[in-house]
Amino acid sequence: MIRVGATPVGLGFAVAIWLLGQFLGQLADPPAPDRPVEADALPRSADSAGSGGRIAQLAVDRGRRGDVTTGTVWHVGDRAWLSNRHVLERCATHELHTQTPAEVERLWAHPDADLAAVRTASTEAAVGLAGRAPERGSRAYAIGYPQGEPGIAELSLRSEGRMQLTGALSSDEPFRYKVWSVRSLPDHVATTQGLGGISGGTVINDNGEAIGTVFGGNNRRGTLFTIPYAEVRAAADALTEARLAGGPGAIDDPRDYAERVLASDRVARVLCRY
Repeated sequence: MIRVGATPVGLGFAVAIWLLGQFLGQLADPPAPDRPVEADALPRSADSAGSGGRIAQLAVDRGRRGDVTTGTVWHVGDRAWLSNRHVLERCATHELHTQTPAEVERLWAHPDADLAAVRTASTEAAVGLAGRAPERGSRAYAIGYPQGEPGIAELSLRSEGRMQLTGALSSDEPFRYKVWSVRSLPDHVATTQGLGGISGGTVINDNGEAIGTVFGGNNRRGTLFTIPYAEVRAAADALTEARLAGGPGAIDDPRDYAERVLASDRVARVLCRY
């Protein structure tokens, strides 16, 4: 479970953080287990935290032996799949649900942000990365496995903030995150159910290019939170040897393209067994 607290900065912000805690308890994928990732951490990106401003805190509990949790991963290239620390870290075993079964090995975890990766023997096409970060108001699509089923949520970029991990996945420094308004939900997801399971999924722009990774959200306010483009790009650059491809360019129907990405095994469901 993920809970949220904040530094004392006034009643209005305290209420906002309380509401934040309500949504993260509903949306967040299950807790992280006890084993550390057996890999080196990625370096922080140049604009990882910045300075000043308010900082929300994410408290991630440990999982229990016997628990099985679900999340989403997406192929960034060279057999590397990006997701969240709270989805991938400390699992005894991973199961990647793709058309061709493949062994999963731990790769790395970001030192601060809720971002991590595994590697498999898969040679499926990757999700291309954008050449720049999205601007406020930009439309995008979150792709993953909410409620354990493939689904796409249409988004609009609202704002950004800073968070810091505490508890089982503590970090030394806060990290930036993006706040997206949810414009439409997958057909199988009711508003009250939330989007649990989409954590770790990719967010693509109108050109079909990855611009972020989902890690949380607020059901009541209709928002999703993502690891921003700069962190995702830095991770992809560090993990892949080949030149990273972009998306297909301007596409007539981004939602249709997102569905094809799901069907092509470039975005997959992952199970974590403790």
